[in-house]
Amino acid sequence: DAYRSAWLELGLTCAAFIPFGSHGVTHGLIVAGTTAPLGSAGVARWLPSLAEFSTIAAALLAPELSTRRELEGARAEIHRMIAEQDLATVFQPIVRLRDSSVIGYEALTRFADGRLPDHGFAIAESVGAGRELERAAVVVALREARRLPGGRWVSVNLSPSRLTEPGIIELLRAHRGRHLVVEVTERLAIDDYDAVRAALDGLGGSVEVAVDDAGAGFASLRHILELRPSYVKLDMKLVRGVEADPARQALIAGMVYFARQSGCHLIAEGIETEAERVALRGLGVPFGQGFRFGYPAPASEIAAAERAAAERAAAERAARPSARRRTAKVASA
Repeated sequence: DAYRSAWLELGLTCAAFIPFGSHGVTHGLIVAGTTAPLGSAGVARWLPSLAEFSTIAAALLAPELSTRRELEGARAEIHRMIAEQDLATVFQPIVRLRDSSVIGYEALTRFADGRLPDHGFAIAESVGAGRELERAAVVVALREARRLPGGRWVSVNLSPSRLTEPGIIELLRAHRGRHLVVEVTERLAIDDYDAVRAALDGLGGSVEVAVDDAGAGFASLRHILELRPSYVKLDMKLVRGVEADPARQALIAGMVYFARQSGCHLIAEGIETEAERVALRGLGVPFGQGFRFGYPAPASEIAAAERAAAERAAAERAARPSARRRTAKVASA
């Protein structure tokens, strides 16, 4: 056949295939020579040595081959997900702590297979598809954000190094509609802060910056100093149980002072209780986010809930004059 003919054209006169398995997948070694004729007894003499060699090869190669197979599968799945935009976006409200009124929404990516977002983006980065996946996530988030109630900004998460990539910058620049905030995550380090600042300046002020997870590590603090963001988000580990922890209160009070001096606004993440809200408000933190104010939800559900609330409020306002008139009639009688 063609395969045999190709071998003969290369001058090969004998060959042996030695299989070995790994996690249910068969791999193998092909050993070929140019001196012994096919079917020669000399080939048979090789076989014990080749079998022993295949055992060594299996021990050395099987783990790497298995890893490569898994990575190829992950890469194919990530590219399929990107091509089909098989991603979902949910939005969590960001509120004023004084009255819990919504000022914006953070867009959060969800994967159809249920994997955790950080895990999904880490896998994409490991197989060289991190940029494409982050871009696809932003595209889906901006599309879904059109369904949100008006008058609130929306934030999207990006690794800081993406902000120097032309495709991402053009995507942000082309955005029309509600105000946009880019949350700088710590998935990748910033190698050139000057380049990132220049890219942000090139957006002409149409996009603001938020630094995520302040207090969780040195990188986020340096992001604050170098990027001069409009918003700084306090890591939820600082927020949890703050009402009963003087050390957390002192650290957050210091961040409040820093924010006032540098002209940015603090957003406390992960607020789950009313006691946390009250404590943070007392420390001077203006904004917050967490289950206390709302769980992440699709934009359509958020819009429907707001319409229903507006209709209830309108019905209550319409009922008030009738109640006042009835009270006035009773008083006059």
